[in-house]
This record gives sequence, C-alpha cells and structure tokens, in this order.
Amino acid sequence: MPLSLIAHVPLQASIERVLRSPGSWLLGRHPDCEIRLDHDSISRRHAELTGDAADGWRIEDLQSKNGLRVDGRRVDQFVIAGESYVAIGDVFLALNPISEAAANQRRQLTEQRRHETLQRPIKLAEPENATAVLETILAQLLAISECRRGVLIDVRDDAPGPVIINLGMGDAPEARFAGSRGALNQAVQSRAPVFMSAAQDPAQLAKRASVLNAGITAVAVLPLLDAWGKLLALAYLDTDTPGRHFNELDAELLRAFAERAASELALSLLDHRLNQLAASLT
Repeated sequence: MPLSLIAHVPLQASIERVLRSPGSWLLGRHPDCEIRLDHDSISRRHAELTGDAADGWRIEDLQSKNGLRVDGRRVDQFVIAGESYVAIGDVFLALNPISEAAANQRRQLTEQRRHETLQRPIKLAEPENATAVLETILAQLLAISECRRGVLIDVRDDAPGPVIINLGMGDAPEARFAGSRGALNQAVQSRAPVFMSAAQDPAQLAKRASVLNAGITAVAVLPLLDAWGKLLALAYLDTDTPGRHFNELDAELLRAFAERAASELALSLLDHRLNQLAASLT
C-alpha cells in the first residue's frame, strides 16, 4: 500500500511524496537523502522510512540529535498503522497509508494543475495603465495560490515599503498592511519565498495579533525579482481556508508566473513610482 508523506518544514513549502513499498527512504539534510529536509533542526541522516508487505510502514530514528517524537514523546521507532503525525526536529510529518487508486488520482490532479497553470497565457491590462497591470499580476498570483487576499508591497533600501496594490485588505487601494511583517522581513533577507501555515508554524502565526484576528491559516510571501535578480517588490498572499498549506507545486507555479511577468512588473513599478514622484511635486 502506498504511503502519503507531507513534511511541514518551517518557513518553506511543504514536501509531498507518495512512496510505494517495498523500499526504504532516508530523511535528512544530506544531499544523498531520498527525502531532503533542509532545516537546521534536522540531522544529516535523521530518520529512515521503511515499507514492506509483511510489516507495513515504519519510521526509525537514526540516532539523530533532535530525535523522533510522537505526541511530544521521544521514541526510537514508530509503526504507521493509519493516519499519523510525528515530528523529527522541528519538521512535522503527516504520514498516511493510502490506496493505489488514491495515489494515482493525486498524481493526475497534480500534473493537471501544473499543465493548466503553466500553459495559461498571462493576460495583463494595457501597459499604459500601470495600476491595472499591477492589479492583474496580483489577482493572478491570488488565483494560482488559491488565497483570499493579497498586497503588492514596494521594496526600498532593502526593506519592505508601502503597499502599492491591495486586493481584499480594505477598500482603499493602499490600505494599511494587516499581515505578517515577520514573513516580509524573512523574504527580503533570504530573497526566497516564505511559506507559513498553522500546520507548519503555529508559533510564528500566533505571534501576530493581526494574523489571529483575521483567522489566517496560511501565508505566502513571494519576492518579485527583475531579470538581473534585483528585488522589485513583495507579493504577500494569505487565506483563512482551514487546513491550507503551500507545497512544492504551489512554490513552483508561483515562481514560474513571477518570472513570466517580471518585465511587465518592472515597467509598471517604474511608471507607478514616477507617477507618485510627480504627484508629490505638484
């Protein structure tokens, strides 16, 4: 029977795999691990998943520093008899034996979503209308990420600046930002997408009163770069959908769209800033 694995890595897109027995898979930071978990709390070779017809599925700690935990209790190994949740270091694993039909359906849905999103043409407003172009880019990022609301945020002096475009966070086009500033700062520092969810980072989300008040369950921050790697802006996306988390496919599709729209984004941001400057001088 196949095993569904979802690894919730803090501040990263979750890693999803369907494993088929018989076989064994190493989990750890080392590049040779079949399931690589790039996080400081994970040892180079942290744990091993094994599946066979006789004994089913089990996970075993490989004398790692931060161990294998079940219900907060450290154990040497754990037999996966049904839907299970374990932790290795700060990474939470959702493990669930599934049918072959369910595994095949998941693969088909993943490939269908990837194909439809990557083949979808980018439809932007007339280039003379910078605000409309930026709104369209943000709207398409919301659609790809399946999020409820989002903002485009200017970046100035390598720090998050004012809101440029707002969809869903208030009536004013430049409404006050009401999301996770910690996620914004992390994205600026790393120049890499940041993903948080209640499943991955409950403590991080709980630190922000604005996040709790809005009932946010998942956050994505996407650095928007030009062709030369310069950070132009940040796209902040969030949702209150129960159980939502962002996986590697979400990250792939969001990054692909951002790269395809990079030139239109750069020109529209420049036009937007020039218009702001002109307005401030009048």
